[in-house]
Amino acid sequence: MLSSIRYFSQSSIHRFPRLSRNVASRIPTFRERVAAAKPFKQFKASIPQPSIRNQILFTLCASSALFVYAANQTNQDTYLWLVVARERGKALFRIQPSNSDLHTLKKNKLVKDAQAAYDNLMTRLQSWPLRLRHDASWLYVQIAQPILNANEGKRVAWGLVGLSSVTWLLWKWPRAMPFMRKSFCHNPLSGRSYTLLTSMFSHQSFMHLAFNSLALSACGSTVVLYLAQPEGRGLWKGGLPEADTSWHVLAFFVSAGLFASLVSHTANAKWVFPRVIKASTAASTAPRTTATLVADTKAASRKVASVIRPSLGISGAVYAGMVLTALAYPQAVANLVFLPIFPIPIQWAVGACVAFDIYGLIRGLQFFDHYAHLGGALFGALYYLYGREGWDWLRVFLMVLDGHIKPQNLKKDEPKP
Repeated sequence: MLSSIRYFSQSSIHRFPRLSRNVASRIPTFRERVAAAKPFKQFKASIPQPSIRNQILFTLCASSALFVYAANQTNQDTYLWLVVARERGKALFRIQPSNSDLHTLKKNKLVKDAQAAYDNLMTRLQSWPLRLRHDASWLYVQIAQPILNANEGKRVAWGLVGLSSVTWLLWKWPRAMPFMRKSFCHNPLSGRSYTLLTSMFSHQSFMHLAFNSLALSACGSTVVLYLAQPEGRGLWKGGLPEADTSWHVLAFFVSAGLFASLVSHTANAKWVFPRVIKASTAASTAPRTTATLVADTKAASRKVASVIRPSLGISGAVYAGMVLTALAYPQAVANLVFLPIFPIPIQWAVGACVAFDIYGLIRGLQFFDHYAHLGGALFGALYYLYGREGWDWLRVFLMVLDGHIKPQNLKKDEPKP
């Protein structure tokens, strides 16, 4: 060892004095290393819990904007048809036109527009062979006549069914599959909010689309009867005039679907997700090292993805319509699609559906989105209790803002067209 020192002369030691001091100063002490060490990452922190704040804000803002727009459009249509009715008042009405009179005038206008469209179509097809013109005329009548015969609620339901049919066709296009999975399925783990709305009109299976379409059409026919403004109901004498209920029905169904999706999202984020993480933590007995943390995180992520799956469909809105119908018309009956000869009371049918969803939650069934179904049922019950009064208040509030009525004497004033 002593002989090895002879290879270093005194001059070589003083040749790099500053470098030696810098190197020595950059070597941290043991205490500094311990202080700079980061705490070990916990297992639960490695998988972030889904948020619900943005989804709640999106649902509140979208539903509020939709109801305000629907109420404003209803008021504008009512003003328009009040003007038409009063212009014809001397010949048709000897008193103030009622809501049924306004609905009749609007339906007559719809029939005239359909007849004008038919005449225009036949004029354009004059150069076609007689057989083709006859087929075109028959097809037009087959499409237009059911629309004219249906009430406003069923027409709104058919519009939603048509939109859902378009998204179903997009699911069958292979090139659109990545876009559809991202934008038309609501996954609580994705953090997206707008899919609460787009997933309502998305159906990947034809049977799913068919059952929801039949149920939505049936609910639309009855929901509009309850939501329509009856004579004498309102914040002033004579009731609140209303020429069109379709905007109210549209706001009801879309808001019900949004609320049902939000309930499903919240339940998965605040109830299902912590249970899965807790079970994964309890199942892992290996010591916490970086390797075991990575392995446990991957296993827990796969477990969460298998339990919390993307949801789609308009079933939440259907449940809201069914519950509202059962509460408003308890004497009504329901016919099952596969057993049409056995009508059962609608309250029994709706109660059985709700009981099945509760059983599905208890048993952990995952074929249906039971949280969304129960959320839609809750929305229908709440709307039965408070919906029509809130709708009347919103319409009157917008009328006051527009200057059509005076707020100090609502019971005596009538809307000015």
